[in-house]
Amino acid sequence: DSIIAAPFNALMSEKIEIELTGKAVTSNVSFARMAIDAIGSQLRKLVYIMFWALGLFLVSLIPVVNLVAPVLWIVFGSWLLSLEYFDYPMGNHDLVFAEQKKRLGERRGIALGFGGVVMIMTSIPIVNFFAMPVAVAGATLLWVEQFQSDSVPTET
Repeated sequence: DSIIAAPFNALMSEKIEIELTGKAVTSNVSFARMAIDAIGSQLRKLVYIMFWALGLFLVSLIPVVNLVAPVLWIVFGSWLLSLEYFDYPMGNHDLVFAEQKKRLGERRGIALGFGGVVMIMTSIPIVNFFAMPVAVAGATLLWVEQFQSDSVPTET
């Protein structure tokens, strides 16, 4: 995902959620504000990624322990893709990055499964072209069906 696509993905997620629920999203910020918030969220995620990637890199340098490093990288990648794409529906409900991590951590299996599927999609030529919009739609659908009940209510 990219900083440039982030505001558009947030808007796409909002429209998909409205289609799924028939209800307006609780956030009533302008597109410009949404764009600024999305860019800020992307930058916070970048710092988070750099911190954990450095730790995993160091683990991969330790003899014997480094044997599990590839598995840890796959799990980490799945987690990051989940954080990335759930950011759009959760951000539309004004959930900050720390709250997003907490919510996904409460349903870690769903989050890692979703991220794993997105990872597979991004590794297949031609399919990877559609991975971003499909992942935004999938995260929004999972948000509505699995996570939103723990959130603030939507407006009617």
